[in-house]
Amino acid sequence: MSNLWSLRQADSEDLPLIFSSWLKSYRDYSTVSGCPNSIYFDRFHGLISNILSNPATLVIVACDPNDSKSIFGYVVAELGQASMTFHWVYTKHPYRNFGLARALEAEINSVKVDKTYYSTKSRLARKEYTYDPFKLWEKL
Repeated sequence: MSNLWSLRQADSEDLPLIFSSWLKSYRDYSTVSGCPNSIYFDRFHGLISNILSNPATLVIVACDPNDSKSIFGYVVAELGQASMTFHWVYTKHPYRNFGLARALEAEINSVKVDKTYYSTKSRLARKEYTYDPFKLWEKL
C-alpha cells in the first residue's frame, strides 16, 4: 500500500461514482459506437448492475488515506470457479500514472486463482491474462 492512497472494499455510497464513471468511460469504446444513448445507457446500466449485484464480484476502491469518501479509482473483478475476470479498472484523471491501477490490480490478485481474464481492453491487460469480451456481454 502506498501512503498516497488507501484501499478498501466499496460500499453502497460508492455506487453512484462507479456507475457514472464506468458508463461514461465505456461510452467511447468502439464496440458501442453508433448505439443511441437511450439504448446504451439503459442496457449498459443493467449490465453493470448485474455484475455489481453478484456476490462473487469484488470491488476495491482507492481513496484518500485521510478521507475514505474521497475516491481516486476502483477495480471491479468477478470470481469464478478457479478463475477471475477483471471487468473494469478506473482511475480519475488527476491520479493517473502514479501506479494506482497496478495497486488495485495487485490487491485483487491477492486472491489466488488458476486463470485470469479481462473483459475490456485496457492498459492494465497483461500477457498472462486472457482477453474474453464475452465475459462482459454475458452479463446482459
